[in-house]
Amino acid sequence: MLAIVIGVCFYFFKNSQNNSKKILFIVFGVIFLGFGFCTYFIYQYQYAHWTSAYDGRGVVTIGKTMLPDAERYAREHPEMGTQMLIQVYAGQIEQIWYKSEIIFRHLLMLLTFFASVISLSLAILLVTFAGIRDEQTRID
Repeated sequence: MLAIVIGVCFYFFKNSQNNSKKILFIVFGVIFLGFGFCTYFIYQYQYAHWTSAYDGRGVVTIGKTMLPDAERYAREHPEMGTQMLIQVYAGQIEQIWYKSEIIFRHLLMLLTFFASVISLSLAILLVTFAGIRDEQTRID
């Protein structure tokens, strides 16, 4: 996906002979930089609140609404946190939260992360294009 976006940018850059597009490259670069930072911090928030550690093996994506059995078990054992609940269910998070919620949250985190990476890459690319246009003007 990133390669396609970069390829399209190179295509537009090569076909733009007008040097006045430098400002346009800078403006879009700043816009993509701001969007990239925002989506990165949104991803960090999602990662912190929508995942939980599991037995030193890594993190798992968790849901919001518990299944009735898991909710009953959590009410009976209020001292248990999310990590302990995952341990009790042996990492079978589909037995704790609705699978659709887990998948939705996981895909949304992926989308947010990719949006961040693509936006930040485009920002660097567009500002670089503006700098190259400036250098070409000095050479000519």
